[in-house]
Amino acid sequence: MAWDVADCSERFNTLARRIFSQRRPSVLPSLLHPISGYKSVIGEAAKWIQWLLHDSCYDSRVFDATLKDAFGETRCLFGANEERTRVPLRSGVKVGVGIGTFQDGGLKYNFAGDLANRVSNQIWPSSMGSIRMLSLGTGKAQPNDHTPHFRHIFRDGFLRRGFDAWMSTMETDSDWKKWRVRLGCEVRGDCHRLDVSLGQAPQTIDAVDTMDDYRDIVLLQSGSARMAREAATTLLVSRFFFVVGSLPERTASPFWCSGSVRCKGPAKKIIAALEQLYPEGLSYVSDSGVIADFGGLDSFCASCGCYNRPISLLTRHLDHTVNVYIQNGSKRKWRISGFPETIATFALRQGLDMPFGREDHGYPCREPCHRCDATGCATKGKRRRRQSETSEGAVSRKRAHA
Repeated sequence: MAWDVADCSERFNTLARRIFSQRRPSVLPSLLHPISGYKSVIGEAAKWIQWLLHDSCYDSRVFDATLKDAFGETRCLFGANEERTRVPLRSGVKVGVGIGTFQDGGLKYNFAGDLANRVSNQIWPSSMGSIRMLSLGTGKAQPNDHTPHFRHIFRDGFLRRGFDAWMSTMETDSDWKKWRVRLGCEVRGDCHRLDVSLGQAPQTIDAVDTMDDYRDIVLLQSGSARMAREAATTLLVSRFFFVVGSLPERTASPFWCSGSVRCKGPAKKIIAALEQLYPEGLSYVSDSGVIADFGGLDSFCASCGCYNRPISLLTRHLDHTVNVYIQNGSKRKWRISGFPETIATFALRQGLDMPFGREDHGYPCREPCHRCDATGCATKGKRRRRQSETSEGAVSRKRAHA
């Protein structure tokens, strides 16, 4: 939608107050309340039964109407629109013919990050450097450390313990920790979770009247600014990627690989945000040391306006795994997109060994630029020589003798 943060926050507040303003009403509680003068047990039970039958305590028609007013009638949401299906769109459980039902969340897969990771591994099975995870918690309840003087049959009985055990299955903090432990050390630092303690605030996620209080709790939470800064930096750095420019003819021994770092999306806004977060300066580094300074807004091409920062990597051989990071003044570093990876993989993806070039002419999804693409393109479309000096000499002598 190309909205900024302030616009997204305002629209979220508007949508939340409209959707969660009132739960699905029930007729029986409203009829019994004037008679008894207080909430009836039968009326409350009827209300819960109605919610279970509709699989929601909120009216899905209000939800659908709100989304259509905010995003339009024809915009594709959740992978479907009116051109693709004849049935009217409804919120809640989705039914697929011959497949079954589809629901978000649930007791078994309440942690959406695990599902996203599985789908990502199926799409990109070999690209471990593509993992960037930002998990948002729903708030932590303050634990009750008060030790009772006697055993309360309702607070400490088996019914209460069973209810607490069942509610604990909906918490995603333990699932997040288990999932993060399974990750490799090289990508574990790119996954973040933002969650705060609610303290004495009402612990209901749909309490729209207390949204401002929740926002104040997040802002005043100790360490929340640091966590937000780390998560924002990881997402911003993931927009940078490396492009191999040229390779030497002999790659059996350690060699310098020349290339450039590019940026996806609105590069000027991304770089301005990084410079605002780290005014002390940034630099590109590898596992061997500093490669080059960040460059910032001075690294934009004067012809096409794209970000293009030339760098050179020292690697042992083509199949040696390398990393490229962006490092701040405190030696904290974040990997750019596509790493860890080997130079051979980059060369294969870019088609540097193809004698007639790639189908997209080496410039996918963008216009070619003579200034950006002129640096280090001496080997494009040429095969590298892998023969030794003796074999080359023998071939030359045979040709001279013939």
